[in-house]
Amino acid sequence: MQAFPVDFIKIDKSFVQMASVDEISGHIVDNIVELARKPGLSIVAEGVETQEQADLMIGKGVHFLQGYLYSPPVPGNKFISEWVMKAGG
Repeated sequence: MQAFPVDFIKIDKSFVQMASVDEISGHIVDNIVELARKPGLSIVAEGVETQEQADLMIGKGVHFLQGYLYSPPVPGNKFISEWVMKAGG
């Protein structure tokens, strides 16, 4: 990690989706959060599809959530135009 500038650590959706039902996946998420916390990195959980998953990740200290709970994938230009419209621009 020292050779590359790193700002974020992403948690793969397979761990996010299994963390509440599989003890090992839950421990892996905990360890990723701890690993990222020490150097002050932000943490992103991918593949969040349910409110239960979102609540669990927030409770574990994850900073950012992405997945179908919030939006399906969209092209960058569509995201920007929708964001500008929502911001009143």
